[in-house]
Amino acid sequence: MVDISHVSDSTFYQVLGMTDVPVIASHSSARKFTPGFERNMNDDMIRHLKKNNGVIMINFGSTFLDKKVSDQREDLRARRSAVLVDAGIEADDPKAKALLEKFDKENKPSFSDVKIKPFTRFLSNDSFLRTNSINRLALICTELN
Repeated sequence: MVDISHVSDSTFYQVLGMTDVPVIASHSSARKFTPGFERNMNDDMIRHLKKNNGVIMINFGSTFLDKKVSDQREDLRARRSAVLVDAGIEADDPKAKALLEKFDKENKPSFSDVKIKPFTRFLSNDSFLRTNSINRLALICTELN
């Protein structure tokens, strides 16, 4: 099995040019949802993956689907770390737990509002999944255009 997750774009195309077997992107997701998240695959790469009869795993985690949520989470992580720095304590200090719990309670992360309805037809038909999963899972992202 050839896993091309998180390879550079040029490496992705080189691998497809060299292999005769389907490849898998076990944890790459789609750039369409997160512009600038270069480790994800763009639409052209997903189309080439389909031609190769390969598979892409689409991560439904909010930070993989929504750039604003991803940016907000990064900001929360930085501010959470600053709480400890400002208090002059390390993360393993017993006092840190209470400070971080208070911060987390007061600073809830956002979640993506991406609708997954377009995917349900792929997930609700057992015979479809048994016979077509390799070809069709690669199509999911391109059909969202």
